[in-house]
Amino acid sequence: ILDSCYYNKLKMKILENFIFNTSCKLNKHAKISLTLIFLVTLSIIWPATKLTIDASTDSLLLDNDPELHFYRNIHDQYGTDEYILVVIELNQNLLEEKTLAIIEEVRLKFKSINHVSSVTSITNIPLVYQRTSSKGQWEFPTLLSKNIDLGEARNELTTNPLYTENLIDSSLTKVAFKVDLIISPRYKELYEKRYILNEKEKSDELSIEDKRHLGSINKEIDLLNIKGSNDYKQALTTIRDLLKHENNITNYYISGTPMIISDIRDYITNDIIVFGITIIISMIIILFSIFKDYKWVIITLGCACINVVVVSAIIYLLNFNPVSY
Repeated sequence: ILDSCYYNKLKMKILENFIFNTSCKLNKHAKISLTLIFLVTLSIIWPATKLTIDASTDSLLLDNDPELHFYRNIHDQYGTDEYILVVIELNQNLLEEKTLAIIEEVRLKFKSINHVSSVTSITNIPLVYQRTSSKGQWEFPTLLSKNIDLGEARNELTTNPLYTENLIDSSLTKVAFKVDLIISPRYKELYEKRYILNEKEKSDELSIEDKRHLGSINKEIDLLNIKGSNDYKQALTTIRDLLKHENNITNYYISGTPMIISDIRDYITNDIIVFGITIIISMIIILFSIFKDYKWVIITLGCACINVVVVSAIIYLLNFNPVSY
């Protein structure tokens, strides 16, 4: 035990001497030291600026999670949840011709937005209860078809479990739009390849060439995630602008995974800006009250800024994406 204590004290003494001698040398050559620090900071500014807040679904889950793989397979068979759900309230009867025309107009406006693949609402869903047979095939009319029994349509919209409380509420006061967003087929292909390589990595069967391939796949997926997030945000912004300028809509609600991801990302970005400015102002006040000299305030804040730049650059170079959503 005594030998251990002596050994620890010796290590601490050596460390203290090293720090003291290094500090003395740096103080003797302050200009050279500051120049080196400035050059190092300048060289890592570029990777620090490349750091982004990843708001994709993959950033919340493990790459080799079997549940995630099962989730992706279900998507391939039954569709995706990459959609925005918009619910609007109108001050008119939803089953009147004038109101249906307004709903269809809104649907077509949503469909014309970039990065939107399709839009589903009560004006383009099939009325199963009023189907007809022609030449051995069933034909399903919509609310915009001619010779539609609106009473029967009302009954179907309020009793059919596929429609009621999904695309329209039981009291016929709110109507929903399912706005499907375009998903890159390349992303699905890359995800499957990455899952296979991750499985090989778990069993220590990953070759050097596979590691390089996995690295390139991860980089391409990151680029697709960033592009997808920007596209979804643009579509969401356009949808909100359309709803704000639609005079016939008394109220509206928006939901969906892309909306949640985009909004949380914006909230965190705004919080970083607000808290960052608040912290800087607080530090300036506290430091000036302690040192009574603006030079020490600038030096301290400069050191803090250098630390932020260095940490951001390291995070980017290590390919670690901070999660926002």
